[in-house]
Amino acid sequence: MAVLSNSSWYGYGSGIAYFPHKIASILLDKPYQKSKMSAAKLHTYEGVYKADKGQTRTISMEGEELFLVQDGGHLSPIYHKNKNSFYVEDSYETLSFTSNEKGVTGLKISLGRPLYFEKTNIPLPKKSIYRALRTVSLQNADEAIDLYYSLKAKNPSNYNFENEGELNRLGYYLLSQGLNHSAIKIFSLLIEEFPKSANAYDSLAEAYYHQNMLDESARNYKLSLELNPDNSNARRMLKTMLQVKNK
Repeated sequence: MAVLSNSSWYGYGSGIAYFPHKIASILLDKPYQKSKMSAAKLHTYEGVYKADKGQTRTISMEGEELFLVQDGGHLSPIYHKNKNSFYVEDSYETLSFTSNEKGVTGLKISLGRPLYFEKTNIPLPKKSIYRALRTVSLQNADEAIDLYYSLKAKNPSNYNFENEGELNRLGYYLLSQGLNHSAIKIFSLLIEEFPKSANAYDSLAEAYYHQNMLDESARNYKLSLELNPDNSNARRMLKTMLQVKNK
């Protein structure tokens, strides 16, 4: 039985599409649940798998959960079915891992015609520090920052610390949740890590603006302009704040 894998089908064109999780539970005869395997056991499934025709699939851990890394870096959660079998949340593909006395050796993906992959020695892509910190940052930005430093000290090559867009994305995520003060802390960390980034100062300035801390906002917009004189957004915001002050 073929099940559509494109996430755009949810809620469109079919009555069953409104209840994908429930349908998956019925089809797979298992409740929709997270794996109860230990993190150490889940870690054994991590890897880059390659098929005969060159297709690859990556299985990666984020926190203590297992994910299939889709095209473009999208992470699809994987849920345990039984023994070495899992299914993918977004598509309900069934993943069956093979193993021997040395560990996991391969992967079969079943959704219509099965595809077979062998586990390779290709290094895993670096993990997203944004995803690693997101949940913690919602509760306590200071704990998220502590976790950042801990991961950087213990696993410097496992996460994409060199990508400033990760912390920037996290700061804006917190802004979107109304957590302005937490966003300020994350953007401050961003500047500490990337002191020559005009965009980092621009982001911090915006967070201060949302917190109605206009003097701090203006100071950081000016610092952003020093690094990038072409920052038209900073010029526009400084003009806006000056008009507010002169009212």
